[in-house]
Amino acid sequence: MRFKICMELVGLLVLLVGPVWGAGDQDEDKMSTGDDKTDAMMVELQGLSKEAEACVAHMTTVIRVMDQELTLEANTAFKRPNLMRIDTVQEGAVISRRLSDGGLMWNYDKEEKIATKVNLGRVYRTTKLEADGDQPDPLRPFRGLEWKTIRYQGQEPLDGKLYRVFEANPIPNILHAQLPEAPVKVQIYVDANDGLLRVSKFLDGAGNEILSLRFRNLTLNPKLEKKSFEFLIPSGAHVMDATDDVVQLLKALGEK
Repeated sequence: MRFKICMELVGLLVLLVGPVWGAGDQDEDKMSTGDDKTDAMMVELQGLSKEAEACVAHMTTVIRVMDQELTLEANTAFKRPNLMRIDTVQEGAVISRRLSDGGLMWNYDKEEKIATKVNLGRVYRTTKLEADGDQPDPLRPFRGLEWKTIRYQGQEPLDGKLYRVFEANPIPNILHAQLPEAPVKVQIYVDANDGLLRVSKFLDGAGNEILSLRFRNLTLNPKLEKKSFEFLIPSGAHVMDATDDVVQLLKALGEK
């Protein structure tokens, strides 16, 4: 039973989640958390990240449920303002692909030959929540967080680098409905040199880590062609529109 729960979570991440810039992104430069120390540090980091127009990185996702732990590996690419690509790999082969142009989010399961699309704009207009709000984005470290709850926790070394650590409440997202226990807090580690996100940890009410994502080997401003982010439906793939399902799910979360 526990293994089944974990595999269902893997399916969730493959089919529904995509790290893109959603329609609900806000102008971070004009917002305040209500804490001067936090605001000052965020402004400093956002100033550093302004030079980042694109990046590629290897992303590791760790899911912890009860006494089980699952790890997913993916190669990712992001380009402002709204391009994203994630290739989830297993034993060197791509098992799923996620693409977004900021309007549509596509998720393709290679083994099942299922291509799922979500209209990001329609989801946000209907629910005021982002379909991809649970997925961290290196270029936008603070998206998906309740702004007034963000607090700077200090600096911490990790693997020989210095990181600025923040903690906040997550905006309601798909994980709140799909995980056995909904995340209550999010901790993020932002590189002090470039202002980009490297680690995001989702915590339960007891402070236990239930899901984490880490970006390694990040390269700034590589040359990325637009066609790299275009989704071509593979021959024989079954296409599904999951927009209404995501809308219903997020509406239920918003009403709680």
